[in-house]
Amino acid sequence: RGRANASAPSSVVVDRPWLAAPVEIFYPHQLLIDGTEGHVVVRLRTNALGELVGFEVLESTHPGLAAAVRSSVGRFRFVPEALADADPPYTKTIQVNFVVAED
Repeated sequence: RGRANASAPSSVVVDRPWLAAPVEIFYPHQLLIDGTEGHVVVRLRTNALGELVGFEVLESTHPGLAAAVRSSVGRFRFVPEALADADPPYTKTIQVNFVVAED
């Protein structure tokens, strides 16, 4: 892919109904400049209070994108009632997509 343009996003915002607030994940600067796109699949585990107790990167198209998600996952806060009926309980798997805007 080509290089990022001036309007390229510098972050990805994860916003789901089971999150207490949206979480911003910063696009690694060099990957953004290089036009590197991809995704990261991460499994998040919480306790009954909605606190993150663990996570696992299940898949990633680039190690730098996985590192960006890992560094941001500690900011995730959950609505425990929305996860109580998940299978397994208090667990969600999400895909974070990193896309460079083009002209």
